[in-house]
Amino acid sequence: MSEAPKPSDDAGQSKPVGPKEGKRFTPEQQAVIELARQAERRGGVTAAEALVLEQLAKEAGVPFRGPEVHPNRPHGRKPHIHLGPVDHLPIK
Repeated sequence: MSEAPKPSDDAGQSKPVGPKEGKRFTPEQQAVIELARQAERRGGVTAAEALVLEQLAKEAGVPFRGPEVHPNRPHGRKPHIHLGPVDHLPIK
């Protein structure tokens, strides 16, 4: 079985393709995502911090969802947000 073709960028280099690894972010988007990752390592964000992250994500063009709760699922029963590739970031 052969690999799926990889699109080329302007420099002629191949880029990975896939649901997570193919994403490329601008420096501004990467900075917002890094803030979310730091908050994840600290155990989550306050409601006020979630609002700030939502505004930053909107300005940078990073997908944002939430706050939301999934009461009938094993993961995500507590309020959380999604920011770019950072899923289920708890709201404290």
